[in-house]
Amino acid sequence: MLEIKPKYYSRFHCTADKCPMTCCREWKIAVDEETYEGWKNVEFDGAKLTSYVTETDTGRIICLNQEKKCPFLNEKGLCSLVICHGDEILSQTCDIFPRQIHDFEDRRELSLVSCCPEVVDMLYREEDMEFTYNLEKESEDELFAVRNLMIDIVKNKKYPVQISLLMAFYILLDIYGKNEVSFGELLQYRKEELLDELYAKILEAGSSWEDTFDEDNELWLDMVENYRKEGLYTEYIGNLSELAEKLLETYDRKNIQENLAGFLKYFREYENLFRNFLISEFFTNMLLPEADMEEMVIMMQWIAMEFVLIRQGLFLKWMENKESVSYETVRDYIVVISRMTGYDEEDIFEYMENSFQSLVWEWGYMALIVGGLFDEA
Repeated sequence: MLEIKPKYYSRFHCTADKCPMTCCREWKIAVDEETYEGWKNVEFDGAKLTSYVTETDTGRIICLNQEKKCPFLNEKGLCSLVICHGDEILSQTCDIFPRQIHDFEDRRELSLVSCCPEVVDMLYREEDMEFTYNLEKESEDELFAVRNLMIDIVKNKKYPVQISLLMAFYILLDIYGKNEVSFGELLQYRKEELLDELYAKILEAGSSWEDTFDEDNELWLDMVENYRKEGLYTEYIGNLSELAEKLLETYDRKNIQENLAGFLKYFREYENLFRNFLISEFFTNMLLPEADMEEMVIMMQWIAMEFVLIRQGLFLKWMENKESVSYETVRDYIVVISRMTGYDEEDIFEYMENSFQSLVWEWGYMALIVGGLFDEA
């Protein structure tokens, strides 16, 4: 079977106790059925391992302790279960993280998810995202070819990353509106003159940074609400959510505008990181096994929302204290928001159905949440 993965995939190594944001903290760690059965006969600290597991609507998870950490995480930041029993004791989630594997009829796709700070560091160090297979190569799989077209559009450094995201979604909606698209027709979307024309039209249309800020603020508050109630990621979302609520109540246009001008210059320093981030997300999550075109559109919307939430969190952090917004802060918010939005596909569709008028957005809404902040404030 053909195997496709980012070229940096094999360079990944878990930093274990040196990790700045362990995956054993503030995260719902799933326990699969096979692992649960095996844990019935194993004890930890005088109790069966299964006693550390609880049932939820979506399956079994490990109960976090009062510090919101996995109870098996020791004071040195290492897993006590692995130390005592080896890697084979781990649940499937812990065993493969941050790797993700998707098996299709004709290929296997391997990726690394941005919920891990070491993966984000790798994205930051990569000058260009390259894969072990030429994604521009002709394919009889329409969805595969469309996903790869989206990657290539965002990968094109001729266009700012935020506008390239809008360009990609515009083209995806155009393809979605057709019953079937041949590989030859897909090649037309790659033409430089078409992309340049689309780029110019998006710039000409313009947008309101104020409308974008308001909508993104609402999206931020909606996404973090349940995590605030559960007391998770309070270090990252607590104060910022209070600031977001305050800004909605007392809308100081001049203050926001002044902060936005400085933030935009800062944000552009990480243009390549966010380009690589979006490419990685497209490769990992946009096309899932058994998906259809509509599901691809919805997953692209989810990825765009993830990007917007990261940007909004960083902007709120900038408004709170711009001096504290280092690269490590950027990395942390990519990791935290990636974890917060790391829903199963079924849960993503339920969220989208409950939160938006239509499951498939109009291009104008994507332009609203993504577009306004690329203008000079």
